[in-house]
Amino acid sequence: MRVEVKPAGNVIASMECKPTVIPLDGSTTCTVHFELKEPTTITVNLKAVKFGGKKVWPNGPSSVTVSKQTVALSPTNVEEDLTITIAINDELANYYFGKPIYETYINELGGHSYLIEASSAA
Repeated sequence: MRVEVKPAGNVIASMECKPTVIPLDGSTTCTVHFELKEPTTITVNLKAVKFGGKKVWPNGPSSVTVSKQTVALSPTNVEEDLTITIAINDELANYYFGKPIYETYINELGGHSYLIEASSAA
């Protein structure tokens, strides 16, 4: 799995997901860390989460959850985190590949790497 965060404005952003190798029917939790570069007040809004290039949040399967969409940073609160949890299950697989005719597509997710992206706007 690869992880990418697109920073915005005066904010440094990073993201780490654990575990990085996820079994089918397992999950990963990604912590997005925001830090101010300069003493100012800014609100950062999470706009989207992509899994393997496909937007899975905010309008996606319930197997992708976000702890909070907005982070407020200020000179007295220069660092803040939010978490994204992605469950590797039938719902995510069927959303990612499309509804199968007979069974689920969850086995199609196995053996591949997927980029997880979090986009934000200040």
